Amino acid sequence: MTEVLAALLGTFVGGLISWITNVSTKKTQATFDMKREFDSPSMYQSRTIAHELLKKHPTITIDDVWEQYPDKQPHLWQIASFYNQLWIAIKYRQVKLNLVPELFGEAFIWWYVCFFKERYIPKYQSSQTAKQLHSLRKWMNKHADKADMNDWEHFALEELRQYKLTLSNDFDPASP
Repeated sequence: MTEVLAALLGTFVGGLISWITNVSTKKTQATFDMKREFDSPSMYQSRTIAHELLKKHPTITIDDVWEQYPDKQPHLWQIASFYNQLWIAIKYRQVKLNLVPELFGEAFIWWYVCFFKERYIPKYQSSQTAKQLHSLRKWMNKHADKADMNDWEHFALEELRQYKLTLSNDFDPASP
């Protein structure tokens, strides 16, 4: 009888270990799949187009983009949509949480500081997208290395300041 119980216990423990390993592997794979999506040619193109727009127009709001540059709006939306998916994957623990800050933190903080925080979220704060972006920011604040977060935010703020400085230096009151 003891041998049967030991065999059953061994089977149970072995199955549990196998299941835990499988879940961990799937989460790791999902995390790197999201990273591949983030680095895909279409996403890279969208990030580049959106970055250039924000660089040339450092105070433009999402509504301004929709009115003045409707062809650029899908690129910003693709970025926001990616980060919403990332947040949902984090919220429901579908990704390897300890990898997320290192793989996505710096870029997310840049987009949050340079666009989402002041030019999107205030206007659409009650939207699901805005709430998810804000939740991802809070999660990053809690889970990313504090020194990294400070560096990432400092870099983004400095870049945004440079864009605004360039804009003010380019302004010619005599131009029509």
